[in-house]
Parts: sequence; C-alpha cells; structure tokens
Amino acid sequence: MVDKHAAQPEEPGWERRLVESLARDALTERRRTRRWGIFFKFLTLAYLVTLLALVWPEQWADTSLSKKKHTALVELDGII
Repeated sequence: MVDKHAAQPEEPGWERRLVESLARDALTERRRTRRWGIFFKFLTLAYLVTLLALVWPEQWADTSLSKKKHTALVELDGII
C-alpha cells in the first residue's frame, strides 16, 4: 500500500500556515481561559456576598453608633 502524501512533495508555505494555525489556537485557548477565570471569580464573589447576607445579624443594625447620642468624659492625669 502506497501513501500518496509521502510520494508527493510538500506544498509551499505549509510552515507559515502551521505557525499561524498554532498561534490562532493559542490565542483562542487564552481567551477561553480568561473568560472562565472571570466567570469563576464572579461566582466566588456572588457566593461570599450571599453568605454574608445570610449570616449578617439583625442586631448589628440596632447597635449602630449613628442612632444614639453618645457623650464621653475622659480624665487624663499625667503626660500623654
């Protein structure tokens, strides 16, 4: 059985097309990796925000310093 590709000479410019194809594939892979990275970072942020919203105690809103009047008297004796 004779391989017809081995018997024929290589067509001109195949090296250039090969390099262009490899470069294009590398850029496509890099783009996919970047998109998945952004997706998982956003997913992690959404998870943390949801977790914080579920754990946030209602008492924190009542103990806010801005809702009550505060006065402080500090006595200092000696050198500061």
